[in-house]
Amino acid sequence: MKKPSGISESPTANHDRRLRRRVFLGWLGAAAVAPEALAWTDAPLPVSVVAINHTKIRVSDPARSLEWYQNLFGLPIVARQGKTVILRIGEGPQFLAIDGEPSSQPRIVHMGLSIDGFDANQILQSLKAHGTGSSGELGPIKAGIRTRGPELGGAPSGTPEVFLEDPDGITIQLQDKSYCGGGGNLGDKCLTTAKPAPQKGLLNLRDYNHFTTFVSNQIQSVAFYRQVFQMPIDTWQGEMPLLRVGSGNQFLAFVGAGGRGDFRPFIHHVCFTVNEFNTEKVLDALADFGIKRRETTRSAFKPLQSYVTMRRPNRGGAPDGTPELYFSDPDGILLQIQDVRYSGGSGYLGDERGVTPKKPMKK
Repeated sequence: MKKPSGISESPTANHDRRLRRRVFLGWLGAAAVAPEALAWTDAPLPVSVVAINHTKIRVSDPARSLEWYQNLFGLPIVARQGKTVILRIGEGPQFLAIDGEPSSQPRIVHMGLSIDGFDANQILQSLKAHGTGSSGELGPIKAGIRTRGPELGGAPSGTPEVFLEDPDGITIQLQDKSYCGGGGNLGDKCLTTAKPAPQKGLLNLRDYNHFTTFVSNQIQSVAFYRQVFQMPIDTWQGEMPLLRVGSGNQFLAFVGAGGRGDFRPFIHHVCFTVNEFNTEKVLDALADFGIKRRETTRSAFKPLQSYVTMRRPNRGGAPDGTPELYFSDPDGILLQIQDVRYSGGSGYLGDERGVTPKKPMKK
């Protein structure tokens, strides 16, 4: 497939991309946070997250992005929320949502997490009761319920959806583990027969693996997600803890901005998984799709480019490096592809958990 045309970048987008690259490269070369700074207390934990459910992206040309994601990954349409299109990932209910309104600032809008036994009012009460703002605890948690009506693909009486913000204003959506972006009280009523993609797709996505978010204060963010969502730490990349989501290989990672005054927190990238991950085969497939492989990481990162980094033992990787493959969509939104066994750990496939930091974390 030929490279899509009409791709342009605003001065703001260029500035943000250069800044993000500086922060990212700085993180790759140094430890993110000292483990001893993550001392923990036995606070009550209100919401148990079991999996990554979805993500929503905002793009400059919705029709172009829909075609691009469908043709590359073969993703079928399973629901619509007004102009927003819902594309199923793997066997579902996980999905990718593409905002139908053109944006001058393309980005990953939010991360969707799923829980067992979803009850919107109960979750909201628990979150607000937990954020007391007293000394040593979390400040007030900004959370609310959106009732998505039939005009946005929801139930006749509305489909309740819980949204909250983390300390940096990053948006999180909480839903039942059956949520597919459709109607019904749990949002689990999607098309009985999905509308297939125009073509099979070059890469067959199986599921989500992780989100990496750039934050103003890594210690604060790790504490927030651990305390609110019951996320344990079982693996480290250098001195950066990975917060495990559920019992599988999924996780959340947070990179600190290092006190940069012009930094704005954002979800840096989302990672998907495939079976039988092979870097050269994936890179070749991306090249056939018009995504050019970068020869160097020194130049500014642009839309429709791919690259591989080798995560070394100093960052919890294999002795010869754990390959991690990144590429960008037509708007420069960064994506990552790894094997279904990838857990952010050691080994060639990054599937060996239990990597520990240089210094133990305080209890």
